Amino acid sequence: MNSEFQSYYNIIKELNINFEDIKNYNNSNIMKKYLYHLENSSKKGFQEGIISAFSCYYSYYSLAKKNINQLSKNNSSIYKKWCEDLLSIAYKNVIITFENIINDFNDIENMNVYFAKSLNFENQIFDHYYENGE
Repeated sequence: MNSEFQSYYNIIKELNINFEDIKNYNNSNIMKKYLYHLENSSKKGFQEGIISAFSCYYSYYSLAKKNINQLSKNNSSIYKKWCEDLLSIAYKNVIITFENIINDFNDIENMNVYFAKSLNFENQIFDHYYENGE
């Protein structure tokens, strides 16, 4: 996961975004609800917390895999760079680690509920930020 955070750090620096602005950013209501869901999932139990967090990694990886070639037409190279980082071996190893942990879960049907709920939040967040130009 360090490679993912390093990637975000590099992108933030490249865009000359002030880190204080990030700390003071007011999250959307949907993001607040998603963070609340992640917090409650992790309080519920290890499996619930892992599967809820995995949806974020999984959705980003899937989006990058699907869209990397289309991003060559984008005027901003930042999205292509972000997708390249999400498709890196280091990030793929994070996905594999999550999958290996999840494969040992004994109540996968219940875990699917948490995964689906988290994916739903991810989709709502993508829609919100796309529609609002944030």
